[in-house]
Amino acid sequence: MVQMRHSRQRIVKQPDRFDYDRYPRVAYEKMVGKAKRIEEAVVRCGISPTTNSRITKYRKCIEEFTTKAMAGELPAHFDWILFHQALCEISQLKTIVEALLHVPISHEWTSRLAELVSGHVLPQSEAEQSRARDLQFELNVAAHCRAAGYVVEPKEPDVLVRSSKEAFGIAVKRPKSPKTLERHIRKASKQIQRSGMDGLVAIDLSLIHNPENKILLAQKSEDGINAVRRAADGFVEMNKSRIRSLVKIPDVFGLVAHMSSLCFNPSTLDFSTATRWTIMNLCEMTDVRDDRCAR
Repeated sequence: MVQMRHSRQRIVKQPDRFDYDRYPRVAYEKMVGKAKRIEEAVVRCGISPTTNSRITKYRKCIEEFTTKAMAGELPAHFDWILFHQALCEISQLKTIVEALLHVPISHEWTSRLAELVSGHVLPQSEAEQSRARDLQFELNVAAHCRAAGYVVEPKEPDVLVRSSKEAFGIAVKRPKSPKTLERHIRKASKQIQRSGMDGLVAIDLSLIHNPENKILLAQKSEDGINAVRRAADGFVEMNKSRIRSLVKIPDVFGLVAHMSSLCFNPSTLDFSTATRWTIMNLCEMTDVRDDRCAR
């Protein structure tokens, strides 16, 4: 059975203090601007976010914090978890919007936008089905491929990646519990086989590793990065043999393990997100596809 290695890094539910006189106000003002630009991009695609849309709630939460803090007022019973999640999600949604919603905007991407902006504001409050965040991870993978210079399309197995020299597919999965890990890996492998091209499996382990979405207390900026790196790298190292047995080789030539966690540094009062993408090569070194995994 595929297993997870859990980090020993201290995890807390929220920061226990915050010095409003020291916080970098400009950074949060910029984040409000990013949230507004995401809403504007959505509107340009013909979708009007409602007041219950999670991107609208994120923007309002950051605005509340910034406005009251600048006025020297402490928000009563402020929702730190929502605030931190909003900072994380706005950054990721901005990456997706900027990478995929180019003018002229493709209908293939805009048709998914209505689902992307729906859903719960916190991942830990979602039920078994969480289409919005599943789609967000899929589009995040596509956005990173686009940023690397590839042409990307929302086609089977989930994302089709092309350049002038090559084409391959990526099957993207976001399992909700350890017991579903193997099923998701097998399903991804079958999707790649059905697509008729070779490909990668991309799997998000964040919810499995930290189901309550607790915030990592990082005393130094690198603490959070090291924690998610150990978790993602440890997963790949522990499960090499088992993963090879679950996928169809050589059709599946690699696996990408993604790990992300909210982090708070009490010394610098920094709200951040630590992210790790660990690539596991499943093909022989003599295979030309080995270079893709290296990239």
